[in-house]
Amino acid sequence: MNKILKKIFMMSKKNIKKDFLAYEKLLYIKFANPISEDEILKKSFEELGLKDDFSYKLAYFYNKHQTYVFLTKYENILDYNDYNTLIPEPLLFEAYFNQDIDKNLILIFKDKYIVLIEYLGQQFLNCKTLPINIYNINYEQKIKSDYRNIISINDVKNISSFKKIDSEKLYYDLLNSNTDFSINFASKEKKLFYKSLSFKIICSFVFGILLALIYPLYLHIHNLTIEKKIENYEKVLIEEKNTLEYSIQKQNIIDIQNKNKEKNQLLYEFYKNTLCYKDFYNFIKVLNVHKSTIESLYFKENIFNIELTRDYNFYNDFKKYGFILKNKEINNEKINLYFEKNI
Repeated sequence: MNKILKKIFMMSKKNIKKDFLAYEKLLYIKFANPISEDEILKKSFEELGLKDDFSYKLAYFYNKHQTYVFLTKYENILDYNDYNTLIPEPLLFEAYFNQDIDKNLILIFKDKYIVLIEYLGQQFLNCKTLPINIYNINYEQKIKSDYRNIISINDVKNISSFKKIDSEKLYYDLLNSNTDFSINFASKEKKLFYKSLSFKIICSFVFGILLALIYPLYLHIHNLTIEKKIENYEKVLIEEKNTLEYSIQKQNIIDIQNKNKEKNQLLYEFYKNTLCYKDFYNFIKVLNVHKSTIESLYFKENIFNIELTRDYNFYNDFKKYGFILKNKEINNEKINLYFEKNI
């Protein structure tokens, strides 16, 4: 059908080239409430299970309560470089219905399934697929009671009892109407690398590596300072011990011993609260192995706290390095994990 339309549109050089992308070449998802472009990109690829966002072109539009997203592979639009109109098939009907408040339904019959497209007047609401073998009289009665207008497109096997329309002339008329369609895949905007999900993952990974390399170096230098202080404390203790050996008065000996105990406790507390650079390095190493994207990282004494937007299967690896999960909290779609490491 696409090829037939293409020949019609190309008959005259004066005609502006227009076409549509069939439903089977599209991916579709919608989200409650209007969301930002970054959220659209991230959530769409997560929900659809897509890894390579450089292979897909994404287009979206809003209404007051929803965000609608359509995606297609770039290979599907390579032949349309000189077209100025390329509309997703479900959105063609923005040019078909009147601006009223009736609930309308379009049934597009494919080989093995039916595409059900919902409209409220001229406003697109949703689309989904239904296996042809599920469509029966009971199902037809149900949708008949739910929608004011129902049309069947390309129902060549006469499965439904609704008004039947062949898509060839209808789609041609819809494309050549004066409708300003919500999405046009023929737009020539360039794909910006810095806006892609892959770029953000790479940045997170590189940041993790830099943090794993630079911060342990700082900790190493900090530990050298601590070791020096410990040596000085030990020298002081030795000197005071020698002083004690030469002390004559018993009370003076007891006082000095008490002071030594206090200093030993201070030394213990000082060392206990010192973060070992090797432990921090191992902690970052586990995050990098699992390519974990974290929102934040905090540590105090021997407790490590990270915040994530999704969970990872890295708990066994943390155990290998002596990090024990002490607590897990989920708030506002954020996951907080608390690991304990004995210094």
